[in-house]
Amino acid sequence: MHTTDLGGHSGCQILLCETEENLVFVRKISSNIEYNQRLIKQAEKQSLFNTPSIKTPKVLDRGYTKDGLFYFDMEYVQGITLAEYLKRIEVGKVRGLVEQIVNGINSLIVALGAPKQEKFIYHNRKELNVPLSLGLGASLDFEAGNVKRAPRWMSNCGLEWLYRIIQEPKRMFKRYFVDAVKIVPMIWKYRKEDI
Repeated sequence: MHTTDLGGHSGCQILLCETEENLVFVRKISSNIEYNQRLIKQAEKQSLFNTPSIKTPKVLDRGYTKDGLFYFDMEYVQGITLAEYLKRIEVGKVRGLVEQIVNGINSLIVALGAPKQEKFIYHNRKELNVPLSLGLGASLDFEAGNVKRAPRWMSNCGLEWLYRIIQEPKRMFKRYFVDAVKIVPMIWKYRKEDI
């Protein structure tokens, strides 16, 4: 079997594979055993999304490597994914795509991740003319099982941010320790004098 490394993301390696019989497929492999459960869930959910209205590449095979890492193979679809497409095209093209979709609706949910989704909503609110726009953020990842929620006691104590920094330090550090600090001068400026 001939393989080409397509890179990967957050705990998973992606390979383009071709067998001697010229069968081409994509293989996703866990980078470590801790990621196995997450990838198993993804394979199960992807298998469910083959309905007349929603199509995803079919899951062809699944199993474990000799190192105990879970993998699943899915059909190769020529071209690029919607996520890759949206990363490559200019905002103007995204706006045009969204305008076609939202024509005549009264709410828009944007799931591009913070702060992209908030910026998209803010910069395009007048052109889209949608009365209600919401940034979904990590909610979609939580519901899909791609990102683990903080334990309930941490959420109840207002420490979910700490849990997320521990889980994704590279991505969350700037958000919580650089960007969030910018609000301190505003708090100081608008504090109540009679406290």
